[in-house]
Amino acid sequence: MNDYNVILSEIYHKIIPKHSCVIDVGAHSGHFTKIFTDIVGENGLVYAYEPNPKVYPWLLDHLSGHPNYSKIRFLNCALSDKVNRNIEFFVAEDRLEESGLRCRSFNGPTKINKVIVNTSTLDNELSLLERKINLIKIDVEGAEFSVLKGGNSIISKHKPIISFEFGLSSFSAYDVNPVDVYKFFYFHNYIIFDLFGSLLSEDQFVKSSIKQEVWDYIAFYKEDVPTINILQN
Repeated sequence: MNDYNVILSEIYHKIIPKHSCVIDVGAHSGHFTKIFTDIVGENGLVYAYEPNPKVYPWLLDHLSGHPNYSKIRFLNCALSDKVNRNIEFFVAEDRLEESGLRCRSFNGPTKINKVIVNTSTLDNELSLLERKINLIKIDVEGAEFSVLKGGNSIISKHKPIISFEFGLSSFSAYDVNPVDVYKFFYFHNYIIFDLFGSLLSEDQFVKSSIKQEVWDYIAFYKEDVPTINILQN
């Protein structure tokens, strides 16, 4: 069985430049936030967004002793395609990593509690950021397309690498058509790879997201794709 977190970590070390800026949307307890902070170093910058009130304290605690702690911006809000909207957030008490803005199909039994969270967008949050955004990672249990739509201007301006999770059992709760996600990237002049380095056509991306054998994808602005596919092992 593949350890996708290990594979993603290896990819991030290859594609994220030192001293760069990374946006972690759906930081959870900070596993990848720490990796990003390690990679970018003391002159880098990491934004960590996590709306779950049960998990947010873990995020702060996990990174509290990091030597570059001052380079992390922690934000306890949900990114979406709407600004300043107080909406329900479904906390899966027994599967906290699967919590989100919709009650999705969970991977096992869990008690559900509802809390109210505030929403914002990438464009609203980062429009005044002067430094270049190098990578945006999105893992928000099905709401990935909403986050992307809320970042139209940021994506057009910075053309960051975009790493995102996407699978039927989560995005179906949001009535998302994977064709629309592919077309979003196509409109922005991006191409999509799965985390094993396979370049995906529209049909391949749709089938992959429905089949769910691979959950994670990396999208590059076309002109920034490396000559050698560094995603492949």
